[in-house]
Amino acid sequence: MDSTINIDLHLHTNKSDGTLSPSEIVELSFNKGLKIIAITDHDTTDGISEASDVIANHPEMTLIPGIELSVDIPGGEIHLLGYFIDIHDESFQQKIEEFRLSRVNRAKSIVEKLNHLGLSISWNEVKEVAQDAAIGRPHIAQVLVNKNYIKYPKEAFDRYIGRLGPAYADRPKLSAEEAIKILLNNGAIPVLAHPFFMFTRKKSSNTSQIKTIIKQLQSYGLVGIETYYGKHGPNEVSYLKNLCKELNLIPTGGSDFHNSGNPNEPKPGDAGPPMSTYIKLKEFHQNITQKK
Repeated sequence: MDSTINIDLHLHTNKSDGTLSPSEIVELSFNKGLKIIAITDHDTTDGISEASDVIANHPEMTLIPGIELSVDIPGGEIHLLGYFIDIHDESFQQKIEEFRLSRVNRAKSIVEKLNHLGLSISWNEVKEVAQDAAIGRPHIAQVLVNKNYIKYPKEAFDRYIGRLGPAYADRPKLSAEEAIKILLNNGAIPVLAHPFFMFTRKKSSNTSQIKTIIKQLQSYGLVGIETYYGKHGPNEVSYLKNLCKELNLIPTGGSDFHNSGNPNEPKPGDAGPPMSTYIKLKEFHQNITQKK
């Protein structure tokens, strides 16, 4: 780990599609020397309370409550990160519960399609992998690994359950404009996740398209761009840093760690923003909450 990185603002737990508990993520982050972390599970904040309890044992650490939402824009699905989520906002929790239900229905459709393709997995097997987490495609991918149909979860997305895969099933999602509004109304800070991996798990090189989308999202209220991302190379980081300066957006970052079993997966602290990012996020959050 680069010793200058002590912030990771993109971590997943077993409350969504990670494999470690919130407690384990906090302890791993502590052991990696991280000072500020964000739990950003998909469509759920269920891991925040547990992480908060554990991080209290490490007074030198700070937890930012976060979330990652899947939203629709013309051309496909993108992910928005929300930072400084108010987890006690009942209206917000009701909305993300609707998201979770749509993920479950989509997952059931995918299981059916996989069975039609000759990959025999059951809904009970998926639930067993997910435990009490918000069920999603990564849990299906893990079942396929467990049954030796594939070697790594990523292979499931590449071959079967990615957007262009034969077992893919769509689900209702918010528009980007709606999602950004919901986050801002909650007092959270909306940030575009992994811009160079916006639509697929394969890197895009279309900087013109990326900039156009970011400017559109900014018109809805986007505040930041995930710049220091685990899979972004130096050229991508440099481009996004300059774009943040040009558009007056906050450059955030993190590893996007899931503990997926993929040996090439970035680990906590392998990517992250400078302390100035945290200061800007905190100031922006304070301004939002003062206006509420």
